[in-house]
Amino acid sequence: MENITTAKSDGLTQESLAQMLNVSQMTVSRALRGTGKVRPEIEQAIRAAASKHGYSAEDQFSARALQHKRHGREPVTNVVCAIINDAGQGDRHFNARILHGIETGALETGSELIISPYRLGGALPRVVSRRQVDGVVWLLSDADVLNQAPPCPVPFVGVLFSLPKSDLALVNDQAAMQAMGQHLAGLGHRRVAFIGPESPLAQARLTGLRAGLAASGGTVAEADVAQKRYAMNAATTDALVRAVMARRQAQPASQRFTAIAVYNDYMAAAVIRCLQEEFKMRVPEDLSVTGFDGVDLAEAGTPRLTTAAIPLEDLGAAAARLIAWRMQHKAAAKRQVVMSAGLVVGETTGPAASQRTKTGLG
Repeated sequence: MENITTAKSDGLTQESLAQMLNVSQMTVSRALRGTGKVRPEIEQAIRAAASKHGYSAEDQFSARALQHKRHGREPVTNVVCAIINDAGQGDRHFNARILHGIETGALETGSELIISPYRLGGALPRVVSRRQVDGVVWLLSDADVLNQAPPCPVPFVGVLFSLPKSDLALVNDQAAMQAMGQHLAGLGHRRVAFIGPESPLAQARLTGLRAGLAASGGTVAEADVAQKRYAMNAATTDALVRAVMARRQAQPASQRFTAIAVYNDYMAAAVIRCLQEEFKMRVPEDLSVTGFDGVDLAEAGTPRLTTAAIPLEDLGAAAARLIAWRMQHKAAAKRQVVMSAGLVVGETTGPAASQRTKTGLG
């Protein structure tokens, strides 16, 4: 009979359990935590093997903490904290999808995930300020960046938005919006408006849009840009639509924009509602509209949005893996993981009025 005490002292890890059973380390972690995401027969086999060989997550944690203490290093908690204003409801929510990815990445690296809210201008969660977590994945917002979120005492990774001394998981916003500009130019749009907040991320998207249009002689004129510092809800978005539409109506017909590129999908949905209800305009017949994020906001009877789709789950997982990497490379330079946002052509973009006339569509 195998000596359990000896097996235990040999330092059995989740990785060695995974190799023994020919499953992934993430599967072992999920089974031992009872997440319900592992088939019952596999979970039973993992738990039986862990019991037989004397595996204890707490013993593993204590041993690692003691080893770090002996070497004068900070103890490892195997806990990652995600800080977020709104965890979101439902599987389609932007933040909920990122959080799902963070959980996946944390499990892959043998860590547990805790989620803590952050109030703008407030203090960090106590588990963070007390260094009771290995690191933080911070789902920053435009407001956090503009108001300079407080410094973090443990390694942290920003998602989409960068702060000083943070690692970063992001998408290539400029390249994605350049592809969007090329898509609109291919439909004959030469004058395009832009609606969004005043933020570095919005500026990167506007720069990419202009670059994509410029190759075909298109532009986003300054008069057709409507921005506000905190333009992230329906009321402020409606105000920006009214402002840019008022300027459009004062322009000669030949100089009017024929499409509106919007900072994100949520705002794009609000733009479409305002155009339809207040200005009695059809999308895309009268104006084309695009978004950015790839969050499925379509409701029954509403057109599917043309957007740049961020791989949200992959982005969250990459952020969690960055924490694990940083724990092993504390003196390394700031690191970025950059992903692509792919163009998704929906039903809210169509030929510009001039193109419809040429092809007999208008």
